[in-house]
Amino acid sequence: MSEESKKLYFFFNGVELSHYGNWWNMVNLSNLEESGSSSEEDLLSEVYSISCRIDHVDTIESSGAELFVYAVNEVLFRALNRSNIVVEEFQSIIGEPEGIRAFGEFVEALFMMRKLVQQFSCAFWTSSENVGVLPKLLEAIRRSKLYVEQVGYEKPPHIRAQIERIVLFQTMQLRKLHGLAHSGRFDKEIRSKLAELR
Repeated sequence: MSEESKKLYFFFNGVELSHYGNWWNMVNLSNLEESGSSSEEDLLSEVYSISCRIDHVDTIESSGAELFVYAVNEVLFRALNRSNIVVEEFQSIIGEPEGIRAFGEFVEALFMMRKLVQQFSCAFWTSSENVGVLPKLLEAIRRSKLYVEQVGYEKPPHIRAQIERIVLFQTMQLRKLHGLAHSGRFDKEIRSKLAELR
């Protein structure tokens, strides 16, 4: 990082960690060849999805606690199992002595994230050049822990994103179902019920 660059803060569950903690892209997570089953491939796909969101700046992100622990375990295993390669990746970006230190901070941050998820039963994070983002992160965590019926409750970002994705696909399904209503292939009662679907 150059002297002119502003410091990038990385907050996880309300705790500031090394900004190298969100450098999951240093570990090859797109390679699914080591998976043993389609269920494991699905999980690794989720891990990859988290790795694509872990370094978002000025956006509060989240994940289910159990999934995040699995993700951290996977990143930790791959980082340590291929430590020479990952250290070289760090060094290629920030230089030789700094790369070794950064890798150490990266691994330490992974251990700390795992501990914080287990301690608080949630996984929320954000990165920013502005330390003022921390209260927003803490408020998002607080709101997500309220009872659903309580005033101020807010779904975590990963749940909101999942719902938005489902609603999008439901809208596409409805278009297909409405298309069936106009196909003339079914009796009036079925066509009517299909057309009324919202």
